[in-house]
Amino acid sequence: MEAEDLAKRWERLHLSEEERSCFHVKQDLSKEEDRRGKHCIVGRAMTEKGINSEAFRITMSQIWRLEGWVRFKELGDQCFLIEFQTLADKEKIFSGHPWFFDRHLLTLLEVDGIDSISELHFAYEPFWVQLHNLPLATMTEELGEQFTASIGHVIRVDIEADGRAWERCLRVRVVVDIHKPLLRGKWIKVGKKKHWISFKYERLQNFCFQCAVLFHKGKDCTRLRPEHQGEKEAPQQFGLWLRVQPRNTNVFDSRRYGGSDDDKKQYGEQ
Repeated sequence: MEAEDLAKRWERLHLSEEERSCFHVKQDLSKEEDRRGKHCIVGRAMTEKGINSEAFRITMSQIWRLEGWVRFKELGDQCFLIEFQTLADKEKIFSGHPWFFDRHLLTLLEVDGIDSISELHFAYEPFWVQLHNLPLATMTEELGEQFTASIGHVIRVDIEADGRAWERCLRVRVVVDIHKPLLRGKWIKVGKKKHWISFKYERLQNFCFQCAVLFHKGKDCTRLRPEHQGEKEAPQQFGLWLRVQPRNTNVFDSRRYGGSDDDKKQYGEQ
């Protein structure tokens, strides 16, 4: 049920006196559960179809190769509560995303013992974004932060000790809104000359070629761009060229993707 429908239904409810009363949780119990919550994250596979929970548990356990145990509890709607034995394992996984299951993005959220699962909002996921065709003079930490702020919150810019990154591209770690279309690039003007800077997303897998939203794969997509409204076969505005392998590696890491041999062939040649 959509959040708006729930809100409207809630507005029509008239609570009894007993229902309006509030039960207060003992402080010591709340703290105990909060400590356990620090070992947990909630993950959701960004797919419109159901997934096999046992296959998810086995695959992700093999991919992550943790030091301690990990437990999975299915929450419904492709969501799982994931509890780690050690905080080190949890931090390793949380700091290493994006992760994928069966080529679907696995979004992760940190939780604590006092969070309500139903209130969790899966909206953002960090990606390394490569900026191509930048003039060398602009490949700095300061410009990288300012220029990619249009994508989302900038975590850091991959630069050398002197604050520059004079290479084939500038890499920026950015928090991407998974419900908005991926940005394909942006113009930049240096002096009197304009340059088109193309964005390429590392480890990007399934997404909609029609609207560039990560949440679905494009089948029966209804999010047509305004200029193509009413067209029977609107041209695809996005494609595989938005994907790119991580810099300084030519090896497809199947552990990270949980991918098949076909996945390796497709992405390993990029």
